[in-house]
Amino acid sequence: FRSARPALCGAMGEQPAKRMRIEDPHAAVMAAEEAAEHATAQVDKARAALEGALHLRLVKNQEVVLATKDVALAEEKCEEIAEELEEETKRIREMLQERQRLQTLVTAARRALEQS
Repeated sequence: FRSARPALCGAMGEQPAKRMRIEDPHAAVMAAEEAAEHATAQVDKARAALEGALHLRLVKNQEVVLATKDVALAEEKCEEIAEELEEETKRIREMLQERQRLQTLVTAARRALEQS
């Protein structure tokens, strides 16, 4: 009962005293029940707020996981594109070498024609 004294006094609009004398036991019980209901409501509100915060945290964590997966997929795609570009660059170099070789042949053929 001593731990409920401040709640009882608060519910009855009184200041807690060192010694509390109960004049009306029925009123004290009613005040205690009211204080308990109020405390229960506060706990329920706090629980709802906590559950809401936990839900938001879960949603944020899921968003981070999805973003991480998106980054991983983007990195993978970039690697694929880099490999394709490397292959295309190699093919273009080979074509340039072939062009240079053909130009050399054409130049040699023209010289041969001019000399004949």
